[in-house]
Amino acid sequence: MAAVIHHFLDAQSNRQYDILLILKENAKPIKLEIISEKLNVSLATIKQDLSLIEIKWGHLLNLSITDSQKVEIKIKNNSLFQQIIGELITESVPLKWLTLMFFEPYKTLTEYADKLHVSRSTLYRTQITLENAFEALPIHIRQRQTRFFLEGDTEDDLRRFFAAFLLESFVFPGAKVPYPDIFPKMATVITSCILSESEIDDDQQFYFFQFLYYVSLFREYHGFANEPKEFAQPLEEVTKASVSSIRSYFPTLKQEQFQQIHEGIYAHIHGWKDVEERDRVELTAFRFSKMLREKTSVQLNDKQQEFVVRLVKQIYLTEKISTTPSSVFFDRFYYFSKTVEKSNTSLFQILNAMYDCLSEEIGLEPQLHRHSVIYWLCIEIPSLLFYMPKLSILVVSDLGKNHGCFAARMIKNILNYDELKHLNFTIASLTDYATMNTDDFDLMIINNTQIQHPSLPVFYIDDCPQEIELYRFKKYLNRIVEQKKDVQNIC
Repeated sequence: MAAVIHHFLDAQSNRQYDILLILKENAKPIKLEIISEKLNVSLATIKQDLSLIEIKWGHLLNLSITDSQKVEIKIKNNSLFQQIIGELITESVPLKWLTLMFFEPYKTLTEYADKLHVSRSTLYRTQITLENAFEALPIHIRQRQTRFFLEGDTEDDLRRFFAAFLLESFVFPGAKVPYPDIFPKMATVITSCILSESEIDDDQQFYFFQFLYYVSLFREYHGFANEPKEFAQPLEEVTKASVSSIRSYFPTLKQEQFQQIHEGIYAHIHGWKDVEERDRVELTAFRFSKMLREKTSVQLNDKQQEFVVRLVKQIYLTEKISTTPSSVFFDRFYYFSKTVEKSNTSLFQILNAMYDCLSEEIGLEPQLHRHSVIYWLCIEIPSLLFYMPKLSILVVSDLGKNHGCFAARMIKNILNYDELKHLNFTIASLTDYATMNTDDFDLMIINNTQIQHPSLPVFYIDDCPQEIELYRFKKYLNRIVEQKKDVQNIC
């Protein structure tokens, strides 16, 4: 159940959100017409939004608009940028009303309008925005005797949605979350009572459980009981000491209710429907690991192999439980992934294609975990970052195969082990070459300058190459490798 926060922004805030993202991603000035085309709005609207951005945060963003109608921002401090987005989100009426309806339900439209300092007609329009955002979610805005409240298809749906919503909001320092000081206390409780036997490596998943705990406490306090989980495993004991620091926020909750909340979260953490589901995902994880070794030729030790399997299982459970993507503005996974794409396009394409296969096989959202998977694979298996594509080199000599072997040996002597392991040499005489299919080769080396090839890059070499010529070939080879990194298409 995804709670992507910009879906709940009003139209103007959403445009400003998108404009800031475009400017942050472009290191150079970008034309206003391009932004207008990307967002499918008029140039006048873009200018108006930029004027508002400039008035509120221009001095912080170092925003400048040139005479040639280009705009750029110069901001190196991500936390400052995060603060700006937090303020943008805090000012959004749909988000403020959504939060109010959850924490203060059953009020009339007039009461909500007074609290938000907006008109009733604004809230009528806002209701349409929220209902459109909820279209694909099991969450609904209900009205009973002119009083509004939120309702899920099930109580668990509502709790999980709002935990995801709060997590996404909490990314931004400017966003307001009721009782923020409760979260450090909850972290202690969850760690000691619930997660002690679980392997939760993902910060995002861990924080989701903190918010789910908070939301569950709040709902129980207001009399909304959650249905029991069939796959829940009851905990032996929830001590009074472990929850005493939280009781002051929810004074009427009984010990049994705390126990029920803990059992529900424990069930989510170990959220396999049955053994067959767990085994199916585990088998997919092993196939994913095997594909990683085959595509990149990387050698995994036992710890890395175990990590890859656990990563696949974890993202499956995370999506099944919460699917809580954080904003790409401040997602370290996103920026790391984009860095890999620029520095090693070939590796990025391989990992991208592998994620596509994985998401299709076990039913993951196509984009949701893509960047986090690339991040964790590269962090836990650093040798991936040194990946180079395989090159097939055809060495042809008009003096026969023996001379071709001699030329290939001379070339190999100037290359180190890491460079050599990515190269496959094939030796051929001029007679063999005349009948060969050369489609699978990336480069041809030959000692006869009269021979051309219609598509392969060709490096001409002397019968007895000198050292300077060999090093010239090495530089040429590096250019071929970089070109292949840029154009290689992994399927």
